[in-house]
Amino acid sequence: MRARAVNLISHPGLVQVSDFGQLEDGRLYMVLEYLHGETLGTADSRAWGGWLPVSQVLYISWQVASGAGSRP
Repeated sequence: MRARAVNLISHPGLVQVSDFGQLEDGRLYMVLEYLHGETLGTADSRAWGGWLPVSQVLYISWQVASGAGSRP
């Protein structure tokens, strides 16, 4: 039920949660949508001098902020 409530928020920058729970040994788990692409760490390593250009950092920051502000 709670995983479905999270998925009411739809945004291209947010991963969908399909299930979550707790294992018998107490560890928590979450099943997420599989996304194909590169990680932020990979993009940073690939960038010139190991630093992303300011324009790219601002764009990524905008994407994160727009996803965080999504409403159903």
